[in-house]
Amino acid sequence: RACLVRGRPDVAAWAMAHCGKWGVEADASAKAYVARLEAAALRPDAARRALGDAPEAEPLVWIARAQALLGQRDAAISTCAEVDALLDSGAGEAPRQGRRDDATRDASNAHFRRHRGDEARRDAALVREASSDASAGATVGVLSRVVVGDAMETSAAHAAALAKGFGLEEA
Repeated sequence: RACLVRGRPDVAAWAMAHCGKWGVEADASAKAYVARLEAAALRPDAARRALGDAPEAEPLVWIARAQALLGQRDAAISTCAEVDALLDSGAGEAPRQGRRDDATRDASNAHFRRHRGDEARRDAALVREASSDASAGATVGVLSRVVVGDAMETSAAHAAALAKGFGLEEA
């Protein structure tokens, strides 16, 4: 998490590479954090490798977003289709163990996973829309809704949110 907050994909990659040497295995959360960091650094291939063989819907949306920003429209649309397929199959969000495992907590976790799945599906639809449009301005405009929602009132607020969400000075 610290690598994500500090924007240090190099340190995250180093830590992931050394997990085996330390006798630990990265869990789904760690892989998702690294994938998010790599996607924010506009390295969608590295983000996909970080996820391993058990992709989740939300990190795949980050990857599609990076692909769209890089102009890889077909790849972004394909990744969005993968998000939909994962969510349709019910495998889009890996269940995670908590400290307290009881029926109330299980129900709460299931509700939260459904909510995250709905958001991932919405964001994937927006990325697909952006990738289908030929203009760069339309792409950035639609992707800004993925990052900050439609509630932003000024273009400066959109630019600030894009810069924060994507690390784009050009926003």
